[in-house]
Amino acid sequence: MVVLKGEAIILRTYPLKETDKLIVLFSQEYGKIRGVVNGGRRIKSRFTGRLEPLSWIEFSGFQRRNQELVSIDSIEVIKGFGLILEDYDTFLRSTYLLEVILKTMPDWEVNQNLFRLLLHVLPAFVKTDTSSAALLYFQVWYLKFGGFLPDLYKCSRCGDHLAKNGRTYCGDKIQGLMCKACKSGMGREISINNMKLLRSLTKMSLIEILKENQISRNVGQLTNIVEELIETSFERRFDTFSAIKQEL
Repeated sequence: MVVLKGEAIILRTYPLKETDKLIVLFSQEYGKIRGVVNGGRRIKSRFTGRLEPLSWIEFSGFQRRNQELVSIDSIEVIKGFGLILEDYDTFLRSTYLLEVILKTMPDWEVNQNLFRLLLHVLPAFVKTDTSSAALLYFQVWYLKFGGFLPDLYKCSRCGDHLAKNGRTYCGDKIQGLMCKACKSGMGREISINNMKLLRSLTKMSLIEILKENQISRNVGQLTNIVEELIETSFERRFDTFSAIKQEL
């Protein structure tokens, strides 16, 4: 038997049998794990109010040999981000964040950078006026951690430097960014302001960006481009993003 304990973000819970719950956690020490909370569905359970998605928790449990699921025996909530979402938009964006991790992160793959990123962006996800910035910041860094973020300074075709005040383009599949001379077909132009924002997202903390008002009012194009890059890179479709685009 292996004992597990540490900090985690609750990603999702599911009913299991009559009184139990299946819980999916993204933990700092073990990556994404799946566990069973015995009695988690009972009204008077000691876990009542502690199993909400987006909660930052301390947990303990154990895993028996030849068993995939962890038996969770203790959960203490540090911060319940899912309980303080301000409106429907913040709910959608946070749901998208959870969907991306659930669909793309393998079980038991430790990624402490991602865990720190979640704790960095979640406080801004819950607020109406900062949730769109938090989503974009998360997307860019998730691509960067996975090695999928294109070079933001050189043309992917000719290798020349993308001028700070020049035009930058991306193709339909967004295999890389291109200069004006190399763009082909119906390549989409990324505005100078959006390129500046994209580069700032990789250099500054979200707190610094929000403080300096680095997020422009019109980030719809950039959000769509980054989302398309995520879907292409991970070869996945994310249902929640369709609802988010309707709100943009």
